[in-house]
Amino acid sequence: MSSLVAGDLVLADTSTIARVVVNQHRAVGADELTSAFVTIAHAEGSLTVTPDHVMQLDGAWAPARDAKAGSLLSNGHAALGVAATRDGIVNPLTTTGTILANGLLASCYPEWIAGHMLSTSVYPLPLSMGSLLSLVFPLSVQAFYDAEIEPIFGGRGGYRGLLEAVPPGFVSTAIVLLDLLIAASFALYSLSTAAWVVVGVAAYTSFVARKA
Repeated sequence: MSSLVAGDLVLADTSTIARVVVNQHRAVGADELTSAFVTIAHAEGSLTVTPDHVMQLDGAWAPARDAKAGSLLSNGHAALGVAATRDGIVNPLTTTGTILANGLLASCYPEWIAGHMLSTSVYPLPLSMGSLLSLVFPLSVQAFYDAEIEPIFGGRGGYRGLLEAVPPGFVSTAIVLLDLLIAASFALYSLSTAAWVVVGVAAYTSFVARKA
């Protein structure tokens, strides 16, 4: 998961391909941002996720902490057991909001926001400005997220704290506004980067001309 970047294609489920919009937390060292995890073992392997990460359990979306031995998983097998662990966090955000991880269907969201983001009536992720920019400029968007957004929103609290402070009826509006704000910030970041490239090229050209 940590090797994924914006623009990569992954399985959203057993038959659907999704695009990675951005891979959250990949720029943060595994020792710097860690969390409690649960490892769910099944007949074909295991899946390790944070306890509040929403996945398919017993035919419905539920946080991974609800899994227990005997829970029906999305691959048709029953969970053989659940163990508590701790590890570094990484989270690929896909255009469908889902990802097939080690054979099991999981969302890209923790439970506090999964209900909003998995509902296409709220704000379809493929139509968001962030997703569209990631489609056209995938590596630039990933670099922008790693350098500028992750330090602000990536740790504990971050945008979660901001959105949880918003009254429930306005969360969808807040998500839209946050998406537009991040898109505008990316535009400014790109223009600034381009300006420095132009200055660098001009300085190098001037230096070469003086040497000649």
